[in-house]
Amino acid sequence: QPPRWTGATGQLFWGAWRIGYGLLNWSVEGTALAYAAALVLVGQTARGSRVLRPLASTGRMALTTYLTQSVVCTLLFYGYGLGLYGRFGFTGMFILTLVLFGCQMAASTWWLSRFRFGPAEWLWRTATYGSAPRMRLSDAS
Repeated sequence: QPPRWTGATGQLFWGAWRIGYGLLNWSVEGTALAYAAALVLVGQTARGSRVLRPLASTGRMALTTYLTQSVVCTLLFYGYGLGLYGRFGFTGMFILTLVLFGCQMAASTWWLSRFRFGPAEWLWRTATYGSAPRMRLSDAS
């Protein structure tokens, strides 16, 4: 029969569990802060700024990027698409993530070299302001 976690032993166990859980959450947040700090430091050099430029383009098209990821992934994994849910391990999902986001960075850079906004951002601005802003870079001047 498994031990019951009651009394002083139970309080000690659950107290330790809460502390451990809190440290785990802090480590996740700490890791995120470390990644953000590293990106800021890299972006402050000329070479780093050049390397991170595609990431900035993707950030300018964040809504389009999010919607594209949602459509692509649901078509890949849900039953109305290819139904591949559960067929990729961690490594496969990581590779898919790198490929998809890499393609999105390339597409964002290409798109923003010709247009002022991403397509979803343009629709959002049109709905918000009640009139369509100029889309092409050549029309903006």
